[in-house]
Amino acid sequence: PKDEFDYIYVVNPVSDTTSPDLDITFPVESGVYDYNESVNLNYTVSDINLQACWYWLDDGSNITLTCGQNTTLNVSAGSHTINLYANDSSGNENSSSVSFTNTLNSAPTINLIKPVEGNTYGYNTSLSLNFSVSDVDDNIDSCWYHIDSGNNISIASCTNTSFDVSENSHILKIYVNDTSGELANDSVSFSVNIGAPTISLNSPLNNSYFNYQSFTFNYTPTDPNLQTCELWGDFNSSFSKNQTDNSPVSGQENTFSLSLNDSSYNWNIWCNDTQSNGAFDGNKTFTIDTVKPSLSLTQPTGSKSSRTVTANWEVSDNNLNSCKYNVFRGVNEEIGNTSVTCEDNSTDFTVTLDADFVFNFYTEDLAGNENSTNLNFSVDTSTSPSPPPASSGGGGGGGGGGGFVPATTGILSLSTLGDVIISPGESKTLSITAKNIGRIFLNKCRLQAGELISTSVESKGLSVGQEEEFVFVLNIPEDFSETRIIDVTVICNEAKKTSSFNLHTSENVIEIELLSSEQKNKKFNFDYIVKEKVGKNQDVRIRFDLENSDGVGVVEGEDSFSLQSGEELIRQGSLDIPNDAGEYVLNIELVSGESSVSLREPVLIGSAGNLIGRAILVAGGGRVLGIAIFVVLLVFAAVYIVRKIIKKPSKDDRRGFVKVKLNKAKNTKVDNK
Repeated sequence: PKDEFDYIYVVNPVSDTTSPDLDITFPVESGVYDYNESVNLNYTVSDINLQACWYWLDDGSNITLTCGQNTTLNVSAGSHTINLYANDSSGNENSSSVSFTNTLNSAPTINLIKPVEGNTYGYNTSLSLNFSVSDVDDNIDSCWYHIDSGNNISIASCTNTSFDVSENSHILKIYVNDTSGELANDSVSFSVNIGAPTISLNSPLNNSYFNYQSFTFNYTPTDPNLQTCELWGDFNSSFSKNQTDNSPVSGQENTFSLSLNDSSYNWNIWCNDTQSNGAFDGNKTFTIDTVKPSLSLTQPTGSKSSRTVTANWEVSDNNLNSCKYNVFRGVNEEIGNTSVTCEDNSTDFTVTLDADFVFNFYTEDLAGNENSTNLNFSVDTSTSPSPPPASSGGGGGGGGGGGFVPATTGILSLSTLGDVIISPGESKTLSITAKNIGRIFLNKCRLQAGELISTSVESKGLSVGQEEEFVFVLNIPEDFSETRIIDVTVICNEAKKTSSFNLHTSENVIEIELLSSEQKNKKFNFDYIVKEKVGKNQDVRIRFDLENSDGVGVVEGEDSFSLQSGEELIRQGSLDIPNDAGEYVLNIELVSGESSVSLREPVLIGSAGNLIGRAILVAGGGRVLGIAIFVVLLVFAAVYIVRKIIKKPSKDDRRGFVKVKLNKAKNTKVDNK
């Protein structure tokens, strides 16, 4: 029989020598980002025998990934490098690497200045919306606000504006964001009582602290018929009237003076007018504290065998604000001003060598009362040498007091103040933000009073990177009528910085002039010219009315338009003719942002049914003489006609009535914009 064989076929396997395809798609090489600590790692990877993926960041440890699944990196500000790897089951490996920079974007800040918290306003149109915004990354995107959780209203270029609101209590909330989506907001509560005096409480500010007892309450009431103002407060336990001023001055700062003991108080101002309209402002709270904090320092003292030293203290105060320390080796600063939590009662710090030292400790309350003390100690590690451990302790803190030697020069930055528009005799509360951009703590930073500027004596300490707002009041004399550059200076013990802004009085911002007027078809028409004078685009609102001899407005109208930088624009207004002929006053009021200008011109108007198409006599106008002659001729003609009509004719008198034709006054041509 034929042999049978079993055959075994051997197939040579195909070896896998191809590495996985791997590519980082985000971040990109040399990219610059402003993310807050988190950066996405996006990549693509493929291989028929894909086995594992992993990465490491900045020479750190390997971190395993699920292949094909993106992840998020936690990174600090600065430059970074990502190395991404993938391999397959055959041992082939591939890698991809990118370097990028993260700038660690910070959120912007926004502070509402007007409306003032708790204020009551006697009007509900063109209320000022004043605020300041800043961003250390200089990437502000947009601003908007809403009232009582209503619709969002955009604010062009994040600049001050105005708004209308109904009579009642309201909450306004304002927002700012940056191009990275970081958001900040501020809010204020206020009320409107139309006809009542508008009251602004200037000082003391809400939640403020003072270390003196002789006190002045500063406020500004505004009402054309202002009668009396009263100081109210819980100065004697119950909230009640304390003093009355029977002759307050409208639109100016008024004051009450009072001596008070240490405590916290609520205060307010009530004013009324001759029309029996009265209003309170919102209550403000302040605290008087003239007692410095209690301080006991027990360590460090004596000789220490380690360069890591412990300090122990006890401090107490009803309004405790901050604690800090520094260490000196003779006149040399061993450890700069360092903030600590007062309630911790202990901290560790490290010196760099064996020597004799002075440990200085300082504490301050919210009213600015300070206390300080110091202890001497020495370090000798010769008997038990040990390497110095890592430094402990926090960032910067304030200074002042015994044993203190000034640190090196610090660096301040100040926020930018835009142009300020204000009326003569007005006071305006503004603020500026100071930031410590240096490497040391800044002690006793305060706003320096200067030309037209008043401020409190309150001082603040600034840690490295810390921002603080400083509030000041701009006081403009009645006779002030110019444009001026005003300097605002913040001074600390270790640094000083000045910022400037342009101050314009309202009459130097926009000029308005009446050109001509006429009565035609039961309408009183008039032309006026508006001139922009400070070189900036402005949105303008005009209100006009005719006021009778009793001072009552009988007809009114309005207009609004945009005025370009340096533009002179002729506009036309039109009002219905009042039923009664006679003398009237044309009032024109212009409002643009913080600026307001008004114009009053006497006019003589006939009845609504007569004298169609005639020019109106306007006091001070260029056509007064010609128009006056024309009016006189009309009067003589009318008298002549009447006498002819009422004269009884004789039988022989065949004369009829005299027909007189009155030519219409030629209309003034107006360029309607």
